[in-house]
Amino acid sequence: MPLTEDARLDRYMDKLKSAIRSALRRGDSFTRYGNNQFLVLLVGIRQENCEITQSRVSNCFLKLWASEEKVSIRYEVYPAAEDE
Repeated sequence: MPLTEDARLDRYMDKLKSAIRSALRRGDSFTRYGNNQFLVLLVGIRQENCEITQSRVSNCFLKLWASEEKVSIRYEVYPAAEDE
């Protein structure tokens, strides 16, 4: 179920921002996209290898919330350009 309580959502999004920042490689970038989403651009990675970054983000996020309630992150992966 998506979070709807603004104060809780803001806390989680701040922690997720920290997790994304620490999990990305140099050259990758991200931005907050709406109140409950981040848009992440992974440079020089094949779509099937995005799971590695997803795992790093999830692990960093879970470490920040080790003693807190259970939450999950939903990922969707789309290519920014088609392979030639």
